[in-house]
Amino acid sequence: MAVEGARAGGVETFGYQPDPDQLDAVLARGTFARALVVAAPVSALAGQVGECRIAWDSDLAADLLEGVYWFEGVSNGPFILQMGNSGLPGGPLEVDLGDLNNNHLLVRAWWWAEEVWRKAEAVPAPRFEIVEPVEVHPDGTGAVVRDRKFVKDWSYTVVLDGRQQSIHESGLRPRPQRDNPLA
Repeated sequence: MAVEGARAGGVETFGYQPDPDQLDAVLARGTFARALVVAAPVSALAGQVGECRIAWDSDLAADLLEGVYWFEGVSNGPFILQMGNSGLPGGPLEVDLGDLNNNHLLVRAWWWAEEVWRKAEAVPAPRFEIVEPVEVHPDGTGAVVRDRKFVKDWSYTVVLDGRQQSIHESGLRPRPQRDNPLA
């Protein structure tokens, strides 16, 4: 197992959080260099890690529990694995690096994630942020981004005509900045 020194402020760990809605708690542990999302769309991780990739058809995915894994102290920088649509979730788990061995399920999950990382598709940076004002192309109707997700490309949830709609990134434009007459 290739590991590096301890993160600032504490002991480095490998861990698992069964609830994907607790992703913010995992991200709060520090800066993550990479994230791999398997069998689920990318949403919150985009822009919060150095590089994000996605994979849909990966062997052995059913052997890993659904949820969020983290791997601190690894040679390519702290790493997040988010698993969707796999085995039923288990209980939360966090183990100090010094207590791990090559047979530990978290070490096996890390090895598997590193292998899938090499084959996974890079997720491009989203063009629009949540709550960013945009215009719908080609008619120029104003809207505000409410949510976003990446599957094969970015799609955004916006409110138009009083209802939420999903629009692909190519159907949106940045809202033009108007000159301020008071400036």
